[in-house]
Amino acid sequence: MHYRVDQKEHAENEKSLLSPASAFITLDMLSHNPRPDTKRPSNPKVAWKTGTSWGFKDAWSVGFAGHYVLAVWVGNFDNQGNTAFTGVKAAGLLFFSLIDSLRSQHLLEGLDSDLLPPKPDSVTQVNVCAASGEMPNEDCPSLVKTWFIPGKSPIKTSTLHKAVFFNAKGVVICKGQPYSRREIYEFWPNDMSLLFHEAGMPRRQPPQLPSCYDSFNGEAELEIVSPSSIGIYTMKRGKPSPIGLKAKSKTNGDIFWFANKSFIGKSKVADTVFWSPSNPGIYRIRAADEQGHADSKELTVAFMP
Repeated sequence: MHYRVDQKEHAENEKSLLSPASAFITLDMLSHNPRPDTKRPSNPKVAWKTGTSWGFKDAWSVGFAGHYVLAVWVGNFDNQGNTAFTGVKAAGLLFFSLIDSLRSQHLLEGLDSDLLPPKPDSVTQVNVCAASGEMPNEDCPSLVKTWFIPGKSPIKTSTLHKAVFFNAKGVVICKGQPYSRREIYEFWPNDMSLLFHEAGMPRRQPPQLPSCYDSFNGEAELEIVSPSSIGIYTMKRGKPSPIGLKAKSKTNGDIFWFANKSFIGKSKVADTVFWSPSNPGIYRIRAADEQGHADSKELTVAFMP
């Protein structure tokens, strides 16, 4: 990522991968990433990010301070995984040991304050719903400010929060009835609710809503979240890698999966079914539930020797 030209002769050969507005917002976000040791953002600022590969085979931490770009990799040269190889605890701690060493040698003096470029005029701040990061609807209880690029940043209105009305006995009633009590609930999709539960952060379950309420969060009844239809899935011939199939739904029944006209299997909501294509080509992946709701995505599979 490049956001500044220091010498005139370099400008003719440079090619920016990100716009100045995108670079500014990305660097600002990464500079607020807390250090793994203090759990607070680095001061002076450091823009950094971690990564952990599948099977704990690689732990990464990449970032920069001043004019130093630093990449740390932790792993085994024989490609064996180790549960200790996590981006934050393994590579992240080593990353900041090296950053602190640069500072102790006074190699970052006069450079730490120059981490972020000037804010471009096209970047502004707007209020978004704190829980979803999307434009707030009328029921969102808490707002935060975030950077926004007009004409580029998404402007989807949040549907996470919904006002639910109760009578004096605590029974859910329709909006507009007299003597009602109003309470705001978060309506997370089933897959997100499962992730929160597995992370030890369960969310308060909303009540069942009668038909007089709006449709399910303004979202589709059933939606495929994996696989992505973007790009080509390239696999080794004879050893095709399984593709994870996953969907979210407003119901808790079984989801049935098909590749073109062939039945793959069934799964529960938020569970993953793995499918290994036997031939290259274009496949229409379709998911359907017991109520007849369906969604589909098209993907391309290519084989290599």
